Amino acid sequence: MSLMRPLRAFDPDNPRHALLMLLGVCLLLMLYKLDGTPFRGMYDDVDRSLIARNMVDSGDWLVARYVHGPLYTKPPLMYWTAATLGVLTGRSDELPGNLTSVLGMLPVVLATFWVGRNLFGNRAGLWAGLLLVTMHLFLAMSRQALLDTVMMGGFALAFGSLVHLGYSATSRPTLWWGLTAVGLALAFMTKGPVVLPVFLLIWVPGWRANSRLRPRPRQLALAVTIILAITLPWPLLLLSKAPEAVQVWQSELFGRFGDGKQYLEWTQKPFWFYGPDLVNTLPWLLLLPWAVIRAWQERRQEGFRLLLWWALGGLVFFSLASATKRSYYLLPLYPAFALLMGAAFESFRRQRRQGGLPGFRHSWGPHLSVILLGAVGLVLMGLGWVYPQAPRTSLTTCGIFTTISAGLAFRLARRQAWARALSWLVVGAAFLHLAYFGHLVPPINTFHSGKPFFAEAVPLLDGKEVLLADVPLALSAFYLHRAPYLYVQKSNLERVLRERPGRLVITRPDFAARVGHLEPLLEREFSEPFGQKKGLGLYRHRPAQPSP
Repeated sequence: MSLMRPLRAFDPDNPRHALLMLLGVCLLLMLYKLDGTPFRGMYDDVDRSLIARNMVDSGDWLVARYVHGPLYTKPPLMYWTAATLGVLTGRSDELPGNLTSVLGMLPVVLATFWVGRNLFGNRAGLWAGLLLVTMHLFLAMSRQALLDTVMMGGFALAFGSLVHLGYSATSRPTLWWGLTAVGLALAFMTKGPVVLPVFLLIWVPGWRANSRLRPRPRQLALAVTIILAITLPWPLLLLSKAPEAVQVWQSELFGRFGDGKQYLEWTQKPFWFYGPDLVNTLPWLLLLPWAVIRAWQERRQEGFRLLLWWALGGLVFFSLASATKRSYYLLPLYPAFALLMGAAFESFRRQRRQGGLPGFRHSWGPHLSVILLGAVGLVLMGLGWVYPQAPRTSLTTCGIFTTISAGLAFRLARRQAWARALSWLVVGAAFLHLAYFGHLVPPINTFHSGKPFFAEAVPLLDGKEVLLADVPLALSAFYLHRAPYLYVQKSNLERVLRERPGRLVITRPDFAARVGHLEPLLEREFSEPFGQKKGLGLYRHRPAQPSP
């Protein structure tokens, strides 16, 4: 009975209770088995952590350095944060970079609660925060070392302060204009002004109707001064040291909003790319269109109008403004998606309690979400049995809890206890994510990164330079750390070995067999949970002896 007292004492209408619950869920999902999780290398995570660690190793915190030399494309706030965490923790592995994203994304969830509370009430804000942190893409990116996640921390301060300024009873507007400016400046110092259009979609729609969103001249001057004071010193210092950086900035700023030809071809996507990509809002995918429809029906309410501009206007902007598209570019819209769902659900729940909105037509979103989560739980239960390499015990256990949670939610929905039903859906989604990120992703990441191989290979190098061929450069450089290396194209490896016989080589075993005269010192094979295999090997070149 004593264990149930905290739950019984929990009051969702109490801001402190709601905030503590939200904070606990966030820390559990974002930090669970975060330490030591190898890089997948499928995003920019390893690149960003490598640059941050190079700052610590070189002692130069002004110029970002990648594997090939200086990198001027982005401001340094993310690198500074990851490098500082590396110094504070004494770690040079993945942890500082991953913690940097946690520090960036945790404020986003809290700001989403803050905005929901100001616009629709405490419960809507709590629902929005819980739905946001259990969205697949949002949670996945909060565990990856990326520029966008740190940018989101600044953006959270900006949009949270702006909404508080316009829709609360605050008596200190100058303070909130200043905090809005600080948030924008921090976002600019991470990825430039790319988040500004989304911020304007939040600000401009309320400009005419809400006088609190129109700054006075001194407030505007203060905001501009704060932004310039935070953002100007770094570029001025960098240009004094590396004047060529201005050409890179011009290409980065104007090229991205053109045809994008100077960027990698695989990032070039059609305008409709972000439509199907909304699958990343799982397990709440079916709740999102239902929430948009309800928000459109209640668009006379100022809060819903703001969210429609933010979510739908932002989706149109990102779809049309740039040829380069990646899933996590939509992160600035995910708080709006969560707020739409949280506000729509709370509005629906209240109307149901008042005896309105009869029938399935008004509740298809929550009902289908229950069915979807139950189906995902069943898939999770069977995953470890279909694929022997998958962690069977943890996946089956979490799958059972997810399925049970969905079943309880379905039963409660039938009884019209919608608040308790959604609570069980969030519990089921949490179990789903704990299984996926805590137990399935680490073996997948190990397969992609080959981290255990490098842990064994580095001591065998004995300080000698190793040639890298047919392996991911950034991942290899990160795990080799201070060991000297030279990256060689596959087609040039044999020529380099003829010129420099006896060298050490890291490559794939199948490629080493084709090169010839490579003596294996260490070979390891990695298996993905779904059956795919690959190998990595360390070899010493043994040139052929001349015939007598």
